[in-house]
Amino acid sequence: MSTFVYIFRTRVVVDGLKVHFYRDTSVGDVSKIDIGIALCHFHLTCVEEKISGGFKILNNIKDYGKYEYVTSWIK
Repeated sequence: MSTFVYIFRTRVVVDGLKVHFYRDTSVGDVSKIDIGIALCHFHLTCVEEKISGGFKILNNIKDYGKYEYVTSWIK
């Protein structure tokens, strides 16, 4: 079962040991900055909490309406 979280123009989907990140394309290029901030905060939190894993772009992930897939974090 997936869990969906919305963080200021960013959609985060938790799917088991994978976390998928999407950006809101309805607000233009500003969402590229928002997704960058979200990814940075997520990465820094994982480092601080000593949670191993990394970012990877998966080919089989689809967009959700106005949300465009950006990358996934896999433990």
